[in-house]
Amino acid sequence: MMWLHRDILRTLVLLVMLSVLPMAYGKNEVVLQAEPGAERLRLVFVWNEPVTVQHEVEGRELVLRFSAPLPPSLLADMTAPMAAWIDWSNAGYDSLLIHAKRDVIFRVQAEDDTHIAVELIARPKAPVVEQEKKPLLPQREAAALRLERLRALLLAETGNLFAARGKLATLHEQYPDKGELLPEMAGIEARLGQWQQAVTYYNQALQMGQDDPPVIAAKAGLLYEYGPRLRLDMDWQQLHDADWQQISRLSGHEIFGERTQLGFAYERRSIRDNELRRIDGPLGSFSGEREYFELHAQRHFDWAARGRLTLSGGNEGAVGLRAEYSQRLDLARVWIDANYQAPAWGYVEGVVDGGTVDSLTVGWERPGRDGWRRPVDEALSTYIAASVRNYGVKDDNSVAGSYGIMLGARMLLQ
Repeated sequence: MMWLHRDILRTLVLLVMLSVLPMAYGKNEVVLQAEPGAERLRLVFVWNEPVTVQHEVEGRELVLRFSAPLPPSLLADMTAPMAAWIDWSNAGYDSLLIHAKRDVIFRVQAEDDTHIAVELIARPKAPVVEQEKKPLLPQREAAALRLERLRALLLAETGNLFAARGKLATLHEQYPDKGELLPEMAGIEARLGQWQQAVTYYNQALQMGQDDPPVIAAKAGLLYEYGPRLRLDMDWQQLHDADWQQISRLSGHEIFGERTQLGFAYERRSIRDNELRRIDGPLGSFSGEREYFELHAQRHFDWAARGRLTLSGGNEGAVGLRAEYSQRLDLARVWIDANYQAPAWGYVEGVVDGGTVDSLTVGWERPGRDGWRRPVDEALSTYIAASVRNYGVKDDNSVAGSYGIMLGARMLLQ
C-alpha cells in the first residue's frame, strides 16, 4: 500500500507541474537513442543544447531530473527489446521515472554537455550457498519416522527382507541426515549376501557419527569373512592302502569398487600311488607332480544377485570355463552352475590323467538361522539340486556321464 501511495503522489506532482509550468519545448529538444542488448540496455539522451542531470535510485526505480523540460511522450512507444528491460515509465516536465522489469544496476553518466547516457545492466545472480541441512524434524514427523523404522525392522524379522530393504531405502531418501538408518540398511544387505554394499553403508554410518561398538564389529566381521585376502594352505593326505599327496595351495582376491572381485588360485600336488587305474585301462603306479590354476571375476548386482566367471586349467592341457549365477530370495537362494572342460580334480585319476568335467546344476537352498545370521527362529535347513555331468580324460572328452538329484535337510540342535 505504501508503494501505491508513493506512485500516486509522484503522478499527482507531475500532473501539477505539467498544468502550472509552461511547455516551452521549442527551445530544448531531445532525441532518445536506444541500444538494447542481452546483458544491458543503453539509453542516450541527445539534447540540442547543454543540460545537466540528477538521478536517484531506489530498488528497481530510477528518477532522472534534467535541467530542461522533457516531452511527455518520451519512452511511450518502446520497442520489444526495450520492453524486456523497462516495465513502465512516467515522464513529467523535467523528470523521468523508469521502473525496470528485472533486477538491474543503473548507471548514469554525462558523456558531454548534450549527451546523457543511462545504462540498465543485468545484476549478476549471487551464488546460492547451500547451507547444511539440519534434521529439525517436528515431533510428529520424528514419531512417524520411528514408526516406519519399526515396521521395516518387523518386516526383516519376519523374513520379508526385500520389503524391509525397500522401506528403509525410501526412508533414507526422505531423511538423508538420519544416520541411524544406515546400520539397519547394512544389516539387510548383509543378510541378502550383498556384503560389499553392507560395508559401504557401515562406512557412511561411521562418517555420520554412528560409531557404536556393534556397528564397528559388524563391519569388521564382514571384512574378515569376505574382504581382500591372500592365503596359503598346505596339506598332507594319506589314504589307507591308496595314494599319498602333498597339496600346496595359494589363493587370494582383491575388491575393486563396491561390487567387483577379482581372484586367483594356484595349486601344486605331489602324488604317489602304487595302484592307480590309468587312462588305458590297466592298473599302474604314479609318482609325480600336477599343477592347477584358477582366475575368477565376481560381480554383485543391486537385485541381490551374484555372478561369477572362472577360467581354470592344469598342466595336462585341460582348460575350462565355469559360469555361476546366484539369486537371493527373502529366505532362500536359487542358483545355476555350468562347467565346460573344467579340470576334474575331485579324484586322483582325474588329477593324474587330465580329467575334465562338463556339468550343469540348478538348485534351491533355504538355510537355517546358522546359515545367513538371520534371527528367524528356524533350525531346519533344506536343499535340493539337479545336475547332469559328462566326464572326460586326456584325448577323450566323453568317457562317462551321470544325472543326479540331491535332496538334503539339516537340523541345528541347541
